[in-house]
Amino acid sequence: MRKRREVLQHRAGVLIFRFNFYFFIYQSHSFIQVHAWRSFFTHPLLKLTSTLGENLLRTI
Repeated sequence: MRKRREVLQHRAGVLIFRFNFYFFIYQSHSFIQVHAWRSFFTHPLLKLTSTLGENLLRTI
């Protein structure tokens, strides 16, 4: 009986851990997306590559 309760507790712990893990990934993913868009518009190197890309498209 005690063993079964330990197994149930372990399963519940794994489920809670998994939920927290996926939730954390989801949260960080949306944060990274927002941050990436912000840095995309502010980062000079990316600005340079985007202008180079535009020039390439114009020449083609």
